[in-house]
Amino acid sequence: MLGLLQPLISFVYGLVIGSIGSKSYIQMMELEATEAATVGPIRVIVQDNGSIHRCSKVQQLWSKWEHMGLYIFFLPKYCSEINPIELEWQQLKNYEICGQMFDDELNKCICRH
Repeated sequence: MLGLLQPLISFVYGLVIGSIGSKSYIQMMELEATEAATVGPIRVIVQDNGSIHRCSKVQQLWSKWEHMGLYIFFLPKYCSEINPIELEWQQLKNYEICGQMFDDELNKCICRH
């Protein structure tokens, strides 16, 4: 699962069959950067230190994304308790998608708070 949480506004997530790789992450961040460039003024993504968030392919794009108005901020290592998206993941996995089957490899859902 990949997701973007905007507290009190929305929780956008994508469900992928198998594991999430840098390709899916980059695709999602490219969409965010494009939206930041067109909507402005800036957008900040706060994330954990997952390997796909820091792989070399992604690091090569950080400068490009910053020029588009998308900034990446990393939480301290091993601090999932201060990451508000963790509570959303728990709710989503336990109650909203538990036991469901999906037709597509990537299913996006927008949950409005």
